[in-house]
Amino acid sequence: MFRRTHPTPLFIETASGSITIHGNRIQAVDALSPPPQAHRIEQKTGYLYPGLINSHDHLEFNLFPRLGSPPYPNSYEWGLEITQRKRSPVIDPVLAVPLPVRLYWGALKNVLSGVTTVVHHGEYHTEFNRPDFPVEVFAPYGWAHSLKFETNVEAKYRATPPEVPFFIHLAEGTDAETAAELVQLDQLGALGKNTVIIHGINLSENDIRTLQMNGRGLVWCPASNQFLFGQTAPIAALRAAGVPLALGSDSTLSGSPTLLDELRWAQQLSGWTETDLLDLVTTAPATLLCRPELGRFAPDNPANVLLTRAPLLDCMPHDICLLIRNGQPVYGDPEFAELFSGKISRFTIHGVEKILQGDMKKMLRKIDVPLTLPVKVC
Repeated sequence: MFRRTHPTPLFIETASGSITIHGNRIQAVDALSPPPQAHRIEQKTGYLYPGLINSHDHLEFNLFPRLGSPPYPNSYEWGLEITQRKRSPVIDPVLAVPLPVRLYWGALKNVLSGVTTVVHHGEYHTEFNRPDFPVEVFAPYGWAHSLKFETNVEAKYRATPPEVPFFIHLAEGTDAETAAELVQLDQLGALGKNTVIIHGINLSENDIRTLQMNGRGLVWCPASNQFLFGQTAPIAALRAAGVPLALGSDSTLSGSPTLLDELRWAQQLSGWTETDLLDLVTTAPATLLCRPELGRFAPDNPANVLLTRAPLLDCMPHDICLLIRNGQPVYGDPEFAELFSGKISRFTIHGVEKILQGDMKKMLRKIDVPLTLPVKVC
């Protein structure tokens, strides 16, 4: 049995290279042969990636389907419509699901996307510290929801240490109100070298220059932007200006079912290569989050590894052969069951049998609303 507490080296080899894992760390990259007594996985037709980083999600909101009747002038109008003016009948049943269960489902959505680290936009919950929580939730962080739905943005920013990223939804719309938000944020003193803008659809050329000089970067959520507003951030101009970028799925209220789907949206809208897009979910967010040990294969980095049978831009959740977080397999094909420790859940997604670390059935039996992914527990 492969366990971090008494580790046996794990050697994973594909046609493009190899990774050697020992305990919760990467021991070697592209070694020509496995170490003695190593457990060997050979997938010559497979693809090997660092565990993905999802730079924006609301973990408790992923049992919602997309809501609203777009397009909207801004996200505030959308939020007020679905929660107050024309409150969706879907909302109350989803919110009746216990919060720990909703957080678990949000984490599971990310695991099924090949994600090992996610940035949660909201309060940091104690559930995230549970040893059986499926994904690493990035911390520490500062955050404010947005300028209009937050009364103390300036205070929340001041309370965030300068070396800690501060996240805020900004310029999420196409109207004059959202067009003025970056200037407003700057005037509040909340635009600094640790400020990360979420969305930024309505940024002007001057805003982009200001963000490049004074901000930390921007998280792009193309599917959510296209659904709500019919357009997305000026991503080519941001890239040309040297603004650091990362990709986020947002929640299923407006975004993609998985980060894998979000990558395809990003490719469709940008025309960028797989290498460029892989950077948006690995090395770029690692830099944005001040966690350079994430998102890349290097000796002594955390053993976060994604092994797939399809290239990333074609990959679906059932195409993930094995996902390893901190040296521990968390999701994959049944043939790798001997590598897992503790309780294993067996289930199907898109009709393909998979296994997951932990007790999925215990959590899912507490959900009495439709799931946002085609998961069926065996």
